[in-house]
Amino acid sequence: MSNTTTSPNLDAIVEKVINASVADPFVLKKGGLFYKKNKKNENGEHEEELEWLSSPISPVAHIRDIEGKDHSILFIANDGERNHDLFLPRKTMARWGELSDILLSIGLDISLYPDKQKLLQTYLLKVKPSKKMILVDKAGWHGNRYILPSGEVLGTVKFGEEGIYVKAEKHIKGIGEKGSVSSWQSNVLPLCVDNTRLIFSLGVAFSSLCVGLIEGESCIYNLKGPSSKGKSKCLRVGISVLGSPEYMQNWRATDNGLEGLCCARHHTLLALDEMGQFDGKDLGAVAYMIANGSGKERSKSDTTARPAKTWTTTVLSTAEVGLESHMLSSGKKVKAGQLIRALDVPAIVENGNGCFDNIHDSLNGREFADKIDRACADHYGLAGRAFIEFIVAGNIEEHKQYLKIEIKNFVDQFAKDCDGQVMRAASKFGLICASLKLAARSGVLGDYFTDDMINNSIVSCFQSWLENRGTSGDSETQKLVEQVKGLLNENMEGKFLEINAKDPCDKAGVKTLWGYKKGTTYYIFPRAFTNYICKDFELHQAIEILTKEGLLIPGRTTSSKTHRFPAHPIKPDRFYEIKFKGEGETKGESS
Repeated sequence: MSNTTTSPNLDAIVEKVINASVADPFVLKKGGLFYKKNKKNENGEHEEELEWLSSPISPVAHIRDIEGKDHSILFIANDGERNHDLFLPRKTMARWGELSDILLSIGLDISLYPDKQKLLQTYLLKVKPSKKMILVDKAGWHGNRYILPSGEVLGTVKFGEEGIYVKAEKHIKGIGEKGSVSSWQSNVLPLCVDNTRLIFSLGVAFSSLCVGLIEGESCIYNLKGPSSKGKSKCLRVGISVLGSPEYMQNWRATDNGLEGLCCARHHTLLALDEMGQFDGKDLGAVAYMIANGSGKERSKSDTTARPAKTWTTTVLSTAEVGLESHMLSSGKKVKAGQLIRALDVPAIVENGNGCFDNIHDSLNGREFADKIDRACADHYGLAGRAFIEFIVAGNIEEHKQYLKIEIKNFVDQFAKDCDGQVMRAASKFGLICASLKLAARSGVLGDYFTDDMINNSIVSCFQSWLENRGTSGDSETQKLVEQVKGLLNENMEGKFLEINAKDPCDKAGVKTLWGYKKGTTYYIFPRAFTNYICKDFELHQAIEILTKEGLLIPGRTTSSKTHRFPAHPIKPDRFYEIKFKGEGETKGESS
């Protein structure tokens, strides 16, 4: 509820002007807050008597949220040694027990007499500061102003605009600055030159500061590869844009804990090391939660709904294996939507030293990694601030348009004819590329990176992601086609009878009959088709995909057909007909 200023200054409190219509009959002095009471003296004359109520408390601003709700008052109070910014919701001030706990917890003295306490409560409820502010609960972009995770607001307040009061999540460690922008440039950036994954990590950090400008969505970028190859060093380089090495968090947390981290990292970078520490069974749901930007809905103590936490955050993560492999190892099937929300970027580069394309004048990768550690430990936290200051000092609308145009150019050049999922991912890589170029134009990157080097680095990472994905088409289609082909090839002898079998009762080792076959055509019972062939896929979606790919041969009015086979002579039955073409190739399969 309060922030503290260490330098005592009682005069500064007294000098705060209280609105006259509210101040009377209250008086603020060095000795505290007093109530002015008129009484008659022995001669019957009226005179004023001051009754002490509490330590000095002066109103600063009237605060409410962007919807005009949750009204609060910001006070400045002094405990005799230091000043406190005291944020009091009006509904809290109406409950004396809760209010007195807050006042006492910051060291204020209050009257022991109930009638004086009632007067103090009346004073706090009735003050109406002329200054008005908007309450925000998270850092990031708010209009044309950016709130740093520390709570500092960057960007000027135009005449007539209201100020902003930040009541954000508890700030996690690592927020800080060391060195200077120029020292960061001369010590960190030379190591990144001609290193695609280091430049990519820098780009993710700068893009985290731009995603709010274009109203983009959250995303997880996961650098995957074997341990001790430099992934955490890439993470550290990205972190140096915003804070110290302690800024790095890890995946070893509950989903509730990650909600708090995401909210505290709204419109900025969340760096998470070692995805393998997180339970694979819950990883898919958490990936959805992070990328969708909304936490769980919960109830208050009075059973009313508590608003869910929301955010737009950019996650830079590391892992030895990708999201899909980690989930599969825990028995969880991966959906295409999860793989677009968490983009696995292979971290190991060809003909390099682990994650490093170029170790420059270092003897080996280990020595180069040590240089990264030292540089990022001594120079950090100022580049991101300088980048935001550049944006807010210029024409923000022009910056937005620049980012959007660069993103479109990236998608048009590298993913124009790809599936919609790939185009969506390409737009995220495009934002990284555009943000780096904007940072270069701001001067924050010095003269170390040309546009060509930026393009080549981000395109390299995008193409590695695409190659790792396995197709430029729809991944759900690819997964279903591979599943159908694999199951039928594996079970052609054990689950299917030839339709012309002389003795249909002789199942030749078939334990569970899925259907019948003739050459490369399979006639599958509906139950087997649903429970096995299309397992983990929604049936109507699977039928649509298989029909489009030319694998499923539908009937004239339904997706299945009725057949009577010699091996199934009792009565006609309904089957799904799957037919392979040539050597098993399907119409729409992508390489």
